[in-house]
Amino acid sequence: EYDQTPEEMSEIVSEFASSGLVNIIGGCCGTRGEHLAAMKAAMEDYAPGEAPTDERIRDVLGETPPKPKVTPHGEAPRRRRRRA
Repeated sequence: EYDQTPEEMSEIVSEFASSGLVNIIGGCCGTRGEHLAAMKAAMEDYAPGEAPTDERIRDVLGETPPKPKVTPHGEAPRRRRRRA
């Protein structure tokens, strides 16, 4: 269950959308129909946009996005098991 009301959630989503940081929204555990309806209504004023660049994300959030650790083949690195 979310701590925010549907209205508060829609304001948060709207802030991200007005900053150009939203291309898709949705919910997860705890999402209720009221939250989804409020988020959908908040997004009606915004057209779909392009994915933001790392620079744009840093400008808005003030942090550096973490770099994913992947192998050249696109798989996550495997941890070596220690033998007992």
